Amino acid sequence: MARFHEIHIEARDEAKDSQFIMTVVQIKVIDTNDHKPEILSIPKVIRIPQSVSPNEEVIYTVQAIDLDSAERGNNLLHFSIEPPNPLFKINPLTGQIFALQKLMPHHDLFKIVVRDQAEKNPLSSSIDIQIEVYNDLVEETMPLFTSTQYYIQMENVVDAGRTVLMPKAKIPSGGQIWYNISNLNTKKFSIDHETGRIFSTSRIEYMNAKESTYHFIVVAHNKNDMKRYSEASVVIKLSETNTKCPRFPYSEYYASIEENSPIDMVVINDLMLVDLNKFNGNNILYQITEDNSNDNFYIDTIVDNEIPKYVMLKIKRSIDRDRMAKFLQGIYTLSISASNAKCTANIRAKILIEDVNDNSPMFSQSEYMVELKENTPVGHVITTLSAKDNDESDDGKLRYFIVAGNNDQLFHMETKTGVVSVKESPDREKSPAHVLKIVAIDSANNTGWTSVHVIILDENDWTPTFLNETFMLNVTEGPTSVGTRLRLPVVDYDDGINRQMEVYIVDGNSNGEFRLDVDEGGPLLTVVSELDREKYNVPEAALHLVFIAAKDKGTPPRIGKTMVAVIIQDINDSPPKFEKEVYYHFISEDSAVGMILTELKASDADSAAMTNLVYSFSKNTGNDVPFAINPSNGIVNVSRQLDVSESQQYSITVEVFDGIWKSSTLLNIIVNEAEERDPRFEQAYYRFEIRENLKNYFVGKVDLKPRKHRVKSSIRYTIINSEMRSIFNITSEGEIYTKIGLDREKRSKYVFT
Repeated sequence: MARFHEIHIEARDEAKDSQFIMTVVQIKVIDTNDHKPEILSIPKVIRIPQSVSPNEEVIYTVQAIDLDSAERGNNLLHFSIEPPNPLFKINPLTGQIFALQKLMPHHDLFKIVVRDQAEKNPLSSSIDIQIEVYNDLVEETMPLFTSTQYYIQMENVVDAGRTVLMPKAKIPSGGQIWYNISNLNTKKFSIDHETGRIFSTSRIEYMNAKESTYHFIVVAHNKNDMKRYSEASVVIKLSETNTKCPRFPYSEYYASIEENSPIDMVVINDLMLVDLNKFNGNNILYQITEDNSNDNFYIDTIVDNEIPKYVMLKIKRSIDRDRMAKFLQGIYTLSISASNAKCTANIRAKILIEDVNDNSPMFSQSEYMVELKENTPVGHVITTLSAKDNDESDDGKLRYFIVAGNNDQLFHMETKTGVVSVKESPDREKSPAHVLKIVAIDSANNTGWTSVHVIILDENDWTPTFLNETFMLNVTEGPTSVGTRLRLPVVDYDDGINRQMEVYIVDGNSNGEFRLDVDEGGPLLTVVSELDREKYNVPEAALHLVFIAAKDKGTPPRIGKTMVAVIIQDINDSPPKFEKEVYYHFISEDSAVGMILTELKASDADSAAMTNLVYSFSKNTGNDVPFAINPSNGIVNVSRQLDVSESQQYSITVEVFDGIWKSSTLLNIIVNEAEERDPRFEQAYYRFEIRENLKNYFVGKVDLKPRKHRVKSSIRYTIINSEMRSIFNITSEGEIYTKIGLDREKRSKYVFT
């Protein structure tokens, strides 16, 4: 609207009796189109049912305001989808979005552009809209609002605490809802989280078109899963002047009609306002503002002298309850408004669509094919037939009968459940097939028909059988194992496809070491990669099990199994190995001859049969070391008396040999000097020879070992054996002499210490 400034001007002369004149100057402010359209709140995701009617049912209405005047089209808005979408369209004048064709469940995203129609420099705004098409035949846990948007026109003053709107949502599968408000840029409204009631928190008065238009998003959460929620937009507009507002006598109306009721039939016969006469001269507009019935109803108004005389809700098109979404539970909910120039009154109408038994039972197929083995025992269930009747009154009440094809009474059908079973065992040779005619009857004697073709099959009663439960395959590890084969004879005495079979390895071939082929002679197991006994970590020959199965092609298939025990013999292909690369041992020089110094152990991954380990000192060790090694067990002991003056350290290379492979280690022996300084003879044993009958004759001399660190001291030699002292004598130098002549014939050998 054009704005005016009005100035009153007075012209007065300066005479004593002054005269004056007045005039009014009116200044009109020309709009320059300096406000772009403001798009009102839109849900992040607009959820619409798959059953939405193309080109008829409004999916959503995009709303926008423009504070410019109507001059030169400055606030005339144009709506468009850019770029055009193949599934959706928008009315360029009203902003109503429609589907162009039948929809399938999916997500879609497109841009809405709102432009003013200014002659110069038109302005625009845009927003991305996300659409989710859901299958409304499936009961889900996502809350669903009765409408995706709510529009309320109120008087110019709203008192605090007044109920503005009660949006309703329902979870198709059942459950409680928690309501909330988002995208609210004012504290003038709040919501009851349990009921969804939106109310004013303070007194609100009309200010201007922009500040008196409130828009936000109301959210319905599933209390059991708060991540599952739906949104709807709310627009609240205050009137510029305090005009009398329409008022219905009730806030909710209820009605029930039968499905398929005739078009134009009255559903609610009285939607008149309270004290209608006070609206005389005012145009009252009745309209359905929310509708989850896919536009099945309309309001019929009969006017007398510009005052509605009759206001009725009628049927617009025939309604089939069986096609209603299950979550609606047969109830449509409508919001109906009555508006004058400034205000709107709203009521809710709930309409129950009563089910009528007008549907015949329907099987999912006109014919069913069933295969049945001959000799099947009596009572065996062949199949279960179930027809569907869209009438709720017939839910679970259908009856089933065999009316033809059962002359020999081979089959039985349970009337209530539709279970078809064997009454007498069938004989394929007598009759290879049967055709049963089945009828389903509902409570109104509506019928549905189908046929069951029963094919009698040859019974697959033989399991593929291998010649042996266990086969033995002896192989030698290494390259020679590759190519070793074993024939696995197997038979199946069934006929036809029941005799055909496939043979395969079930287990024991994870590394691909075996291949199973089938030729004219039957299954053939072949070793295709080298077998290694050592990886089984066993002392002797390794045992590897391969499990083979033969499955025939009968229905159901039968499976025969056998086991191949692969015995892997060892070859000497692993060198022995000492526990350590270097050994260190300390020993005292006074250690006794024969004392065990250490035991050197070597291990060989090959089996004991292939591993006869022999221990030895290396050839460069020489024969003069005072140590010896047992070749069979690696025990090292002292072979002669140790003397630190001879050597304080020995480094001996010890070897182990398994017949093919040789390994070595280094044995370091450190000789410690004995604490006692006892003398040591050069030899542990002395042997001397003399002729008989020689008195005071020199027999021989015993010498002490030289000691590097020995403290010099005198040595005294003594013959220990007392009986020998009368026969022999020893000097301080260790020389032995005879005291008497010796008679060989009496005694040829003398031993003493």
